[in-house]
Amino acid sequence: MNKSERENWQREMFSLTSSFRTYLYREATDMRKSFDGLRKESPVRLPLPSHLHREEIVIEPKEDTSGAKKIGEVVTDILKYTPGKFYIKKICSSQVCFT
Repeated sequence: MNKSERENWQREMFSLTSSFRTYLYREATDMRKSFDGLRKESPVRLPLPSHLHREEIVIEPKEDTSGAKKIGEVVTDILKYTPGKFYIKKICSSQVCFT
């Protein structure tokens, strides 16, 4: 292999490796975008089925809350099982703030 053949070969190899690097970069970017989209869109847990019977328990503060402002509510859904049936126990507790 003479000098000009070697230079042509090196040029072709460099061209191939740079286009391959570009291809890999694009693929990695596309994969990252699709993974980020999947991560943001998927819920932590699937919602419990709506057709199941629900038992709701409301927990209110024991203190006098006449001067308090309701700032939120914590809701917990628990899947329960008694022999022969599933049901959802929903526990709601109020969060209050005295101003």
